Amino acid sequence: MSEHFYPLQSVILPDPTLCSETRLYYKVTNGLVVSEETALRVADTSTVSFDTWFGGFSIGKWQRLSTCESFVLKLSLEGKGLITLYRQRRYKGRFYSQVLQERPYDTTSAETFFLPLPHEIKQGDRLFFVLSTEQSTRLHRAQWGTYTPPARSVYLGLVITTFNRQEAVIASAQRLSQFIQQVDQSADSSFRVALAIVDNGRNLSLPPLPGVQVIPNPNLGGAGGFARGLYHFKHENPATHCLFMDDDAACEPESIWRTLQLLAYAKEDRLAIAGAMLRDAPAYLLHEKGARFRYHCMPLQHNRDLRLSKVLADVELPTPFDYGGWWFFAFPLHHVTHYPFPFFVRGDDVQFGLAHRFNLETLNGVSVWGDDFTAKEGPVSKYLDMRHHLMQHLLTERLPSGAVILTAMVWWQWLRPGLRFHYAIEEAQLMALEDVLKGPDFWARNADMHETFPRLRPLIEESAPQPIEDISAFSIAYPPIPRSRLRIWGARLIKLITLNGHLLPPFLLQKQPIVVEKGDARLEMFTWKLSVFQLEPDGRQGIWLKRDYRRFFRLMGRLSKLTLQMIIKRRALIRAYRQAYPHLTSEAFWQSWFEQQKLKGAAGE
Repeated sequence: MSEHFYPLQSVILPDPTLCSETRLYYKVTNGLVVSEETALRVADTSTVSFDTWFGGFSIGKWQRLSTCESFVLKLSLEGKGLITLYRQRRYKGRFYSQVLQERPYDTTSAETFFLPLPHEIKQGDRLFFVLSTEQSTRLHRAQWGTYTPPARSVYLGLVITTFNRQEAVIASAQRLSQFIQQVDQSADSSFRVALAIVDNGRNLSLPPLPGVQVIPNPNLGGAGGFARGLYHFKHENPATHCLFMDDDAACEPESIWRTLQLLAYAKEDRLAIAGAMLRDAPAYLLHEKGARFRYHCMPLQHNRDLRLSKVLADVELPTPFDYGGWWFFAFPLHHVTHYPFPFFVRGDDVQFGLAHRFNLETLNGVSVWGDDFTAKEGPVSKYLDMRHHLMQHLLTERLPSGAVILTAMVWWQWLRPGLRFHYAIEEAQLMALEDVLKGPDFWARNADMHETFPRLRPLIEESAPQPIEDISAFSIAYPPIPRSRLRIWGARLIKLITLNGHLLPPFLLQKQPIVVEKGDARLEMFTWKLSVFQLEPDGRQGIWLKRDYRRFFRLMGRLSKLTLQMIIKRRALIRAYRQAYPHLTSEAFWQSWFEQQKLKGAAGE
């Protein structure tokens, strides 16, 4: 071809060290397919489809967001068979697949084919191709691309914040360093990538890696770590865009490449890209693809099975959202007006998204794998959740902040763990409410949570799971689930009017405990029990949860007093927080913390 081909995304093969779920990459509809190191080998009379999370091409989204004038599929393969190009689109509420083009191939050595893509594109249109072989075929490369050059040069600064996660960070750094070298060696000079690892533990021992820099930092949590990375790529190593990433989230480098390309071709320079979060196990389950904040965090496309074609079509449709999780969030630096709010962790990404009017988008195949959040649930996480949910409303003008709304939100969050006997978590949540009522000065002096952790430590110790010596002695038991509507509504009514058994006398409750898995939030598991054994996700440890009437109602009394204080001080709090917000999210505020900690370290404190 005389025109220069610019690859936008590649069809990739699974890396077993990241993900062994092949149906996210390709689907074998019949015959035999073997993934080799540099090619995909398809046996005689076999069919393989790339109607997958990583294999499909979001042409409708690319047409809407990018400056690309044309699109093309480039294939390099050898063998004999048929290439079939499909378009998946929505019509009258249903999705259907349409054959766009068929191209036979018959070659004994690797040959390159170009298949032009259609111009008539609608929102939600998605393309994929299928290989049907007559003779054994090796697919060496498949790329979706364009003949249109990039609209702008992009220097993407990757930021990973870590604290005592050496093994995970080193593996990510090595993988990303290889990707950075590949970008540097590519013929296109429009792209640059660098990685800054902000080491909040100041103990990361990383061998020299091209394109990677370690920045020692005091433990200011994710908010302070990402603030340090943001400062680095704004001033010390100026970039055009930043990409925030978790240290414990595994990512295909191809996801970064696709992000880089869409940023380079974007029609609007306010474009920001939120990567989806997939479960670590099972690897095909979608946790979140963008999120809204409506009184609480609402993940979009939650628990969708990405192996299914209909789900892939569903999640392709554009859906407005408020923020992207900082496990993978890319944004333009010249549109950043505020640094992160000093939440330490939890809520900093929410507030950053609410405060900036980025053009937020997601893209299929741009994702990470992360741990189940239920495994991290405890007094610390719920303390952080309570205070950040309340603070979002106090800080953000476009969110409701009336007394009824705030009261309902606080009580709902507080009751949920208490009705499941997590009284230590309830105490931590009350501490969060107390801290919010202290006003902006609390946040200004406590960005590293040095005042908070000592107060939380007894509750952490109380909630710490204990090892189980004999796992066989525990088995998951479930109460019978009501089938009729009458029984279902009857069970709900009992849970409501008895505060899930806390208003029932002990002699009516069962002494024989059951075992529940952590993260099982069904209240009926606890309604008629005096105690429950909560099993951790690893199945090797757990904690006894025992009903405590006195503690529950004592804590409820404290919550009532704090709620009244919040209602009385609400307007003054809103005014104080919104006046202090520019300072608490300023570059000068974070610089003072960086310098203050450096002085402490130099003094040996």
